[in-house]
Amino acid sequence: MRLFLLIIIAGFCCIIIACAGKSGNEMRTLFPRTIDNYVVGDTLSYDSETIFDYIDGAGEVYLSYGLKKVTVATYVRPDSPDMTAEIFEMGSPEDAYGVFSFSRESEESGIGGGFEFRGSLLKFWKGKYYISIQSFEMNEDLKKTFHKLANIIDSQLPVAGQKPALLNLLPKENLIPGSEIYFHLFPILNNIYFVAESNILKLDKSTDAVLARYQPGAVYLLLVDYKSSERADSAHANFLLQYIKDPSGIVQTENGKWTGCVREGNYLTVVFDAPTEDEAQAILDKTGTSLK
Repeated sequence: MRLFLLIIIAGFCCIIIACAGKSGNEMRTLFPRTIDNYVVGDTLSYDSETIFDYIDGAGEVYLSYGLKKVTVATYVRPDSPDMTAEIFEMGSPEDAYGVFSFSRESEESGIGGGFEFRGSLLKFWKGKYYISIQSFEMNEDLKKTFHKLANIIDSQLPVAGQKPALLNLLPKENLIPGSEIYFHLFPILNNIYFVAESNILKLDKSTDAVLARYQPGAVYLLLVDYKSSERADSAHANFLLQYIKDPSGIVQTENGKWTGCVREGNYLTVVFDAPTEDEAQAILDKTGTSLK
């Protein structure tokens, strides 16, 4: 299901811009009118109320990260494929990183707070903005134009914000680089790793969560900050009751892998798909150490 959403996001190209306090019209000035003989054609803006007029299906992903506005510019050149650039204003720098992390497979430095150029899509985040540049075809000249356009937009945006502090609490040993995905809501988790039909972890807009993968194999570590020990305790008790169903907090699931969970203060840590019980416990212990 996550792959389906990623295809939607890539197919419709990502979305928006609007610096704090500026309208969509003013945000259009962030796009150069011409670049490498490309000329801006249509430029459209959307907000949280009209986002589904632009993308249907994946709009909920952007709204879950606090989408404010989006401006989309289409660049045309007679002898080359069209190029679409989009700038999203999200709810915070952490949310801009979250949108970026949701679909990225790797990350490089040098543009914004981090970027990825894969296939015919270049995307990066900076401050509370998420930017994508895309074409349906790709060649070496167009790659250079993508980088040039990204750098122009990057230079006009406010100073980059920080990645979510929650990422610093993940154990570094055996962490697969670029696998960390930051989010708030349960449907986003289910699109990455399906847990249950209902929100048994009691996630909402106020919770901060990160899901990361670890070696060996595809072990998933979920770390959630509930902002209070009472809420974390309630979510922990519900997850034990609905999912683990074992007082030990660690259980072997139907796929033969091991899942375990533990609460530490405001935080809940869950390990999915560990190859052995000992490895599940080891990751939980390492995370617990970083939380103290």
